[in-house]
Amino acid sequence: MREPLTVAVAQPPCAPYDVEANIRVHAEVIRSARARVVVFPELSLTGYELDAPAVAPDDPRLTPLIDACRETGSLALAGAPVADGPGDGEVIAMLAVGTEATVAYRKMWLGGAEAGRFTPGTAPAVLAVDGWRLGLAICKDTGVPEHAARTAALGIDAYLAGVCDSDPSVVDERGRRVAVTQRVWVAVASFAGRTGGYDPAAGHSGIRAPGGGVVAQAGPEPGETVRATLRPPVVIDGGDKACVRLLLELRGHLADLAPGTIVHLIATDPAAPIDLPAWCHLTGHGYLGPVGSDPPTYALQVTETPVPTHPTSPWRPR
Repeated sequence: MREPLTVAVAQPPCAPYDVEANIRVHAEVIRSARARVVVFPELSLTGYELDAPAVAPDDPRLTPLIDACRETGSLALAGAPVADGPGDGEVIAMLAVGTEATVAYRKMWLGGAEAGRFTPGTAPAVLAVDGWRLGLAICKDTGVPEHAARTAALGIDAYLAGVCDSDPSVVDERGRRVAVTQRVWVAVASFAGRTGGYDPAAGHSGIRAPGGGVVAQAGPEPGETVRATLRPPVVIDGGDKACVRLLLELRGHLADLAPGTIVHLIATDPAAPIDLPAWCHLTGHGYLGPVGSDPPTYALQVTETPVPTHPTSPWRPR
């Protein structure tokens, strides 16, 4: 089984155009985040300044960030304008920085004035880290259902995005929508403070569990970093057990699991797709829907405060 993966989302203060100063701040965040993967906002190395010079992956100014990642064993996902787009155009990129820096993803859906300079990326991207498959996104991508669907179709465990927006409700809703529709973890690093034409940008970086529940959430101010540990689902084989027996055994399993744990329940009983959401509604556990058909498998999320039910009747509140 895969080990849990700790992810942090950061909204560092940013000095417009000052790549060296921003890299120093990024390196400080990496050293303090205590995370395997640290996600930064869109264009985090330059600020959301659409005329900022391009940053090459082999730019020597990136050395302090590479050093911080090497020392901590972290992977940083930082935003920058990069001159390696289709037809040698420039792109809004997500750099993957570990022992070196590479372009991990190029923004596909450009917003507003961005199209005046940048070329859109041509394909979704997935980054493999410690057995986890991480889909990548930048800002407007998160508001395009096609992007999330195409990325999820590549087989992902989590969807990681760097964004810049003025409205925290937009940031929150887009992250929630992807977590609900694609049944994956979602981590969004959102610019905070003044950058480009945003005064201020929204902040509210956050991490959501599959199904949309908030696991970690920052406020509106620059300088905040929040983290969460992503865990693979716990698989429970309910076989062909009928309603009452299946739910009694499931209740026992869930009692031993930490709140927020995702469970994949295998259940071939034809009534399962009816009984499971109804029972989850009764008890407060989250029903996330079917995740496989061979054999039939359903996703649940353990709540922190389940409603107790009768010892021999899972349908009767105690």
